[in-house]
Amino acid sequence: MPDEREFAIPTAVRDLVVRAGESSGAGKHEQAAAFLERALRIAPHNAVLWQNLAVVRYRQGQYAQAENLALKSISLAGDNINLKQQDWALVGVARQLQGDEVGARQARTRAADSASIRARP
Repeated sequence: MPDEREFAIPTAVRDLVVRAGESSGAGKHEQAAAFLERALRIAPHNAVLWQNLAVVRYRQGQYAQAENLALKSISLAGDNINLKQQDWALVGVARQLQGDEVGARQARTRAADSASIRARP
């Protein structure tokens, strides 16, 4: 059985995420991205970090990058249906803003499918 500590988030990563949130909240999105990129160098398989960076890039109007980062988060999310739903919703909005109606519709369908999976008893 795996040790719980294997899944613990390092303190340095938590600190960087807090600093990224503060920076993004203050409108300093590039600084927030830099903190998240540092956190990803420490924990590159953390899907939540990829999603956080996707959101920052979205807030910066970098929709193609936000889409790609959200897709990376999806690939690492494992069984985290809630995270996948949020990522697919972000992909849908990013695609819509890039003029990709078909891709946006497909992403919205994936988000809805994820929501229905989560709602099952």
